[in-house]
This record gives sequence, structure tokens and C-alpha cells, in this order.
Amino acid sequence: MLEVNHLSKSYNRSEVLNNVSFKLLSGDIVGILGENGSGKSTLLKIISGIVAPTAGDVRYVGQLSSLLEIGSGIQPDLTGEENYYLKGELLGLSRPDLKNRIGELNQFTELAPWMNHPVKHYSDGMYMRLAFGIALTLEADIYLFDEILAVGDTKFQQKCFETIINLSQKGKIIVLVSHNITELERYCNRFIWLKKGEVREQSDSPQVLDRYLRDQLMGSDPNKILPWQHASLAFSQLSITNEQGEQRLTNTNEIWFAAEFQILKPLSVFNVTMHIQDHSGLPIFSISTSTSAGWIHEKKPQNVKLSTFVESGFLNAGTYTVSFYIQIESRVFQLRNLFFLGVSQSESDTQSHLFSGKIRTNFQWKQL
Repeated sequence: MLEVNHLSKSYNRSEVLNNVSFKLLSGDIVGILGENGSGKSTLLKIISGIVAPTAGDVRYVGQLSSLLEIGSGIQPDLTGEENYYLKGELLGLSRPDLKNRIGELNQFTELAPWMNHPVKHYSDGMYMRLAFGIALTLEADIYLFDEILAVGDTKFQQKCFETIINLSQKGKIIVLVSHNITELERYCNRFIWLKKGEVREQSDSPQVLDRYLRDQLMGSDPNKILPWQHASLAFSQLSITNEQGEQRLTNTNEIWFAAEFQILKPLSVFNVTMHIQDHSGLPIFSISTSTSAGWIHEKKPQNVKLSTFVESGFLNAGTYTVSFYIQIESRVFQLRNLFFLGVSQSESDTQSHLFSGKIRTNFQWKQL
């Protein structure tokens, strides 16, 4: 159990945390999210005992292990093996017990050839492997990790997350701070959103991630960017609605896109491509005039209105961004994250659990 009660922290009259409270139970993997300066790192430092709160307290049962930055707690002049023994002995473990576990550390970190070298000669990735490996080899009941997987190769990151899942299944509590929303969505079963030092929202539903991204994305209102103008063309309007013309979108709605352009000078080539990405920037699909039937690339001065739609049930509930690539003659102009697209789960959809990923296909099995 980990309980945070009404934590506040101020530096020189500047409030970093204000009345933060939550309670975590055995097996919880909680993701803490928020923009830079929201108080995430300060919160973990208070929980780990590095920083004292101005008000409030932290209570927990068992051993707590924290890894708050690359190589935290690692002595650079000592070897990897010496750091391991030092950390273990500080936790009260005997030398024979630590010696029995060092093979597990070497297997996890894959640093055996380097364990007798001073850590100051390690790369950032090796630092992270050693620190993470030591934290996991010297078992605890509560683990705090602050952006520590931002360094390291994909294979090792996957190994770390698999280990975190196994720890959770053993009843350990994991607290992760990360700007990688995809990681939090994939591995966490609880979420805490900090904004300006306060808990904006906490929930066991990943929909809190959508609301966080909606708050963060500057492009949620296209009127902040449009009209966009070039010497030959103006992009004046973009709207996204459901089939009834309403802005509320669910995964059972058709999603209609309407864009309006003014051609100011004759163009020999004019194309528009709309890209839909998920919240991590991964492309989902594109729609381009260049592959649309009947599209004429050459345009004389005129108003051009374009519309298209996505069939109902195609996009699963989630957070998406809309970008436009506009080709004028041989040049391509990119308007990234022009519009925020939030697709909610429809109450009438009872089969969403059968479809993973961002899109729902109509592929079917046929019995032979």
C-alpha cells in the first residue's frame, strides 16, 4: 500500500505541488502524466524521501526503490559490480545473498563483460541498464521510475516493461512517470494527471489520456492556424462533424471532413492530402485528392470545397490528430496537428473489446 495525503511543496513562495492525494494498492501500475513543470518529478522525490514536503505526508508498507534519473544512486568511480554490492549492503542484504543474485543481474543487464569496469566509462544506455537492473534485482515492494526508459534500445525497453508487468502480477506497486503516452496506455491500470502542481484527474480509465492530450494539443482549434495563406492559395476553413453536423464524435458515427480553399492564381498542380495520426504520431490513414476519381490537378482562380467521410465503426475510440499536406506546383506545405480529433466510445457499441488497434476492419473468417 502507498498512500499520499494532501502533499504540498513550495520553493521560495513558488508552489510546485498543492494538496496532492491518492492511494495505490497491491498490483497497481500507475502512470503519472503532465507537462513539464507540473510537479511529477517533485512528487516522486517526496515519496522516495529525497525531498521533504511543505505539508502533507506519505505512508507506505514494505521496501521502496526509486530510480528517478539515469544512473541515480550509481557511483561513477566504482565498477558495476561494486555499485551492486554497495547498494545491496545499504539495504541490509548480506554479501553471500548478493553474490547469489549477481548472475540474475548480469543476465538481465547483459553487462557481464563490463561489470568490472568503472561506471564512469559506461554510455548512458549502459548506465540505465545497470541502474534498472540493480533496482529490480534487489527486490522491493514499491518501485518509482521517472522517465528512465527514455534511454536504451527497443529490445531492452521491452524487457524492462515485461519485468514491470511480472512485478505487478506478484503484487508489487509500480509508479511510472513518462511523456510517452503510448507506454502509459499499454502498461498502466491507473492514471494520475498533474497540472500546475494539482491533481487534475485520476482514473483507472485510459480516457484520461485523451483528455490530457486534448488539453495539450495546440491544434485542437483550427481557427488558431487558419486561414493559412500562400501567394497562390488560401486554406480558409476546416470542419469535422458527425453525419448530423454535430461536433460530438463516437466510434459508431460517420466522421465528415470539409475543407475550403481559395485559388488566387492559376495553378498547374494542386493537391491536398489529409493525414490522420494517433496520439503518438503514428500514421493511421491518409486521403489524397491525387488518388481521387475525377480530380483535376490544374486549377484556375476559384473557390474549392472538398469533403470526405470515414465510415461509421472504422475508427476505434481514441485520440487522433489531423494534418494537411498541400501541394502547390512542385512544393509541398505541411500543416501538422491542425485539428484535434477525439472519438468517444459509443454506449451502443457492445463489441469494442473484440477489436484491438486504432481501426476496425470488416475482415471475416469463413468456415471451410
